[in-house]
Amino acid sequence: MDDGNKRKDLLSEWCEEDGYAGTATERLRQEAYFSPHYNRFSPVRPSGLGEMSIGEQTMEDEGNGLDWRSVAGDCDPVKGSTTYSYNGELEDSGLFSFDTPFSAAETVDSSGKIQESWVDYEVPVTQTFAAPDGGDIEIKDIVKIETEHGDSNYFTTITTANGDKHKFVTSPEGVPEYYEHGYFFRYRHGFADCPICP
Repeated sequence: MDDGNKRKDLLSEWCEEDGYAGTATERLRQEAYFSPHYNRFSPVRPSGLGEMSIGEQTMEDEGNGLDWRSVAGDCDPVKGSTTYSYNGELEDSGLFSFDTPFSAAETVDSSGKIQESWVDYEVPVTQTFAAPDGGDIEIKDIVKIETEHGDSNYFTTITTANGDKHKFVTSPEGVPEYYEHGYFFRYRHGFADCPICP
């Protein structure tokens, strides 16, 4: 481990050595599934998480969408998992606005698979996500994003400043399967778990 701007903290490395965070290769596979593509985020690793690798931090703007991000790791030997907690700022300042502070966390199991994640934004933000039926879904005024891993898929709830809830279902390989907002929904053709799909 070097002492540069981007590194894993000592506790997180200790967790990995004891088998509570999966291997670097296993975590890299997860990051590939849920990384941003063409300025579209995955609900599982939205802005604040998706710009960098699991358990990494940076103390300066590296052109990846974050101004900075600190990290601390906490292993749970009983569950065999590691939770990475983050604080930082999105690099989204403008002429009349400042960078957006955020706090976040993501938990990986002993095989490196993401079990849950969440991000809180101090100022409402706009993000674009890939739609299950193709195209984009832009959501404005996001204040919180929470994801849990179910029996087979990831279930995400996005909360906006006015209390609206947007819901996504994402496959373990990062494929968007289903989106719902109020009475409006979009789904990937052939998605077997969709409660209202033909």
